[in-house]
Amino acid sequence: MSVMSGEFSEREKTGGPAGRAAVEERFLLDWGLELPESIFRFGAFLGSLDPVGERALQDLDVSPAGIMDLFADPGLRPRDGIDVRVHGRYYRDPPEFLTFLHGGSDGLHHGLWFDDGRLCSGVASYYNNDGGGIDTRSRTPLKRSARSSNASGATSMTTCGTTTR
Repeated sequence: MSVMSGEFSEREKTGGPAGRAAVEERFLLDWGLELPESIFRFGAFLGSLDPVGERALQDLDVSPAGIMDLFADPGLRPRDGIDVRVHGRYYRDPPEFLTFLHGGSDGLHHGLWFDDGRLCSGVASYYNNDGGGIDTRSRTPLKRSARSSNASGATSMTTCGTTTR
C-alpha cells in the first residue's frame, strides 16, 4: 500500500522475483543493509489483501510506511537534496530502526532493527511522541502487525528471521 495514495499498487498485488531483486539491490546499495526474508513475507501478505483486508488494516489504524514504499516502486527517489535513508523516519528514530508500519496514535510505528549495522537482528516498535522505550519482542513483521492492536510497553530482544543474501 502506498503511503501517498493509501491504496495498493498493481506491483504490490503481483510482486514477483524481479521486484524482489530490485528491492534487495536498492537496500544494499543505498542503506548497506540486507533485508530479512520476513519483510518480503510481510510485503506478500500486504499484496494479497482484498478490499476487505485493506479495510481491516484501516480499521486497526495501521498502514504500511517507510521502507514498504520501495516495495511498490524500488526506483522511488527522494526530493532533491534529501537523503533516501531518511524516508519514513521519525524525528527520534535511532539509526538502527527502519520503519515499515505506522500504527496510529502518539507516533506508534514499527520497524526492522539492525543492531550490527548490516543484518536485521529484531523487529521493534515505539511511540515517538511519548519518548518511551523500544519494544523488540516480535520476531517478524507479521507478528509485529498482529500485536499492533494490543501494544504494550515491555522490552526484550528477539530476532528477525532468516536474512536474504
